[in-house]
Amino acid sequence: MAHVLNFFNRRGNQLVAGALEVRPGQRVLEIGFGGGAAVPATLGALGGDGQLCAVDLSPDMAILAARRFRTAVEDGTLLLASANVAALPLQNGMFDRAYALHSHMYWPSPLTGIREIYRVLRPEGRILL
Repeated sequence: MAHVLNFFNRRGNQLVAGALEVRPGQRVLEIGFGGGAAVPATLGALGGDGQLCAVDLSPDMAILAARRFRTAVEDGTLLLASANVAALPLQNGMFDRAYALHSHMYWPSPLTGIREIYRVLRPEGRILL
């Protein structure tokens, strides 16, 4: 399934870092990383200085992504977790940018998910859905 997600969502996933103006030193949250297609572009925009925290409801996707992006996980630039957007296990105001591509249609309550993302964003943060 990860390969299918990456194939069909590749164009949007390649553009997300630019659309959000991700810069080195920022902390970025991705909700619903699926096959991880947006991870390389986001990490590239961070330039090794910053952190991407990627959460997905599926523990299997987290395991696959940990294998695929082992170097970034080991150096701490990528954190992966299995979590529900309705109850993110994250502190308030810790992210500069956040995005969810092709996953919000699966959220039981989109409004609850958006509120959670807003909660973990800094006041000047940006969201891309």
